[in-house]
Formats: sequence, structure tokens, C-alpha cells
Amino acid sequence: MTTVGSQVYLCPAGCSYCLTSNTCETCLPGYVLDTNKNCLRCGPLCVGCAAADLATCVGGCIGGNYWTGSVCSKCNDNCVTCSAASTCTSCKVGFYLSSSTCVACIDNCVACNPVSATDAKCNTCRKGFVYNSVTNTCVKCVAGCTNCNPLKVYECLTCGDGFESSTVNSVLVCTKCPDSCKTCIAGVCQTCRDSFRLVSNTCIAQCKLPCKECSTTDSTKCTSCVGGYTLSGESCVPDLSCNSAKTCTTCPLGYNLILG
Repeated sequence: MTTVGSQVYLCPAGCSYCLTSNTCETCLPGYVLDTNKNCLRCGPLCVGCAAADLATCVGGCIGGNYWTGSVCSKCNDNCVTCSAASTCTSCKVGFYLSSSTCVACIDNCVACNPVSATDAKCNTCRKGFVYNSVTNTCVKCVAGCTNCNPLKVYECLTCGDGFESSTVNSVLVCTKCPDSCKTCIAGVCQTCRDSFRLVSNTCIAQCKLPCKECSTTDSTKCTSCVGGYTLSGESCVPDLSCNSAKTCTTCPLGYNLILG
């Protein structure tokens, strides 16, 4: 969709910018602009092509595929980019490049790049795990702990969301907060996890749209509404009110106001 002056145009298929609803100025990736200002679809998986030869890719293939000289073909499953089916040039998360092959990192590792046999086998372990350079493994910290001593996993350094930090005999202890709490103090909830709201130090379900505020016992019973809706009993209904010129002034959720 393009706005030119006071006019709004729905562009043709494959078009990223147009001045009228019938002609295009620029095309989306995978399309090419012809002399009649139409966007023509290139061959499968092509980034671009020439209008005179839609089957021949220009600018290469979309990610995870490579150009064979006639078509775009799929790389090995663990490659992000490659120059041939088994010649990777970059890898997916959890893999590293070794002699043009994507090799899996060690268990519970999300990023690794060992070049020699003496290199660390992991750069970043999964949340709640820490790298042990003696065993070359990602070891799991005690429950609720996001970072710990790799040689003594019971020695916690930081607690995760939903756990409260305290020190007992000079040791950091992570104590679980009440259900759905993100943070708490002395076991009393202070903030909630996503999709929950704090009411009297308790996390309850967030109001269901289009409610803005709702009953503390039922998230579907509205007491106020988001913009574009009006309260009718305990429900929010679309507000399609217009001004004296009979053009809309507000729109319900999922709609944009364009020229009334």
C-alpha cells in the first residue's frame, strides 16, 4: 500500500512501491521490474533476476540455498549459506564451521568456534549452564541459578527470573518466588511474568483484549476498553463512531484510520 498526496493505492502483487494501483516503481526481493512497470516473479529461490530471463538468478539465491549454474538448490541442513551442497560457508546456531562442514557444538552449548584441539569447546552455554574447562562440557547449575562456579555448581553467582537472591553462610541461595512472579522480596511478588498482572501482590492472568482493565476474578470481563472499542456491559464492542462529515474518527483493534 502506498499513499501519494491524498490518494491511497494498493500496489500490485510483488510491488514494494507504486504511484498507481496498476503500475509499480520498485519490486520486492524475488521479483523484477519489466518495461511496462509490472513486477515479474523470478525463478524459485532467486534473490533477483533479469526481466528477459526469469529463470536465471541475479544476486544469488535466498539463504540456505546455492546457485548451481542453472537453478537454486538447497544447502546441507546445518548450513545457513553454502557454495555447494556440502560446502558450507556459515552455520546455524549450535554449529561451527570446520573444513567447509557444519559440526555440532557440545551438548547444551549455543555458540562455539573451536579452531584447534586446545580451544574451548563452547563460547556460550545454554541459560542455567556454565562451561567447565576441565571436562570441556556445559554443566548445569543448581535450580534457579543462571550462572555458577563451573567447578562447584552449587555455588551460585546469579539467580534467574522467578527466584529471589539471599545469602546464607556467605553462599548465594536462589529461592523460588510465588507462581507467575518475575521478581519478589521476602516471598512477596513485586513484578509478574509476561501475560500476568499484579493485583494485591498476586500475579493473575492479564486482561484479554480488547479489555484495557478487567475483573480480578475473570480476565474476559472488561471494566474499560482499549482505543477503538467502547464498553457494553462487561464486553468491549467496536466503536465505529463518525464525525459530522460521516468519516470515522477511531477504528477498532486490527484496523488503521486512513482518510476517514
